[in-house]
Amino acid sequence: HEKQPSCLFHVHQKKAFEFIWKNIAGSVEIGEMDHTSGRAGGCIISHSPGTGKTLLVIAFLKSYL
Repeated sequence: HEKQPSCLFHVHQKKAFEFIWKNIAGSVEIGEMDHTSGRAGGCIISHSPGTGKTLLVIAFLKSYL
């Protein structure tokens, strides 16, 4: 069976994943998510090189879409 991305993340990546999720989806709670809001937004993850930002973004996109 395939490991879940959260099992592969370091603590800083888990915090960044939640930060991205809250900024894009509005909440980490399913009932409070708002995919249809007209607000434009985003976020910037500025971790140092080599800290797993690419894996983080791929995991976020796979989870969100």
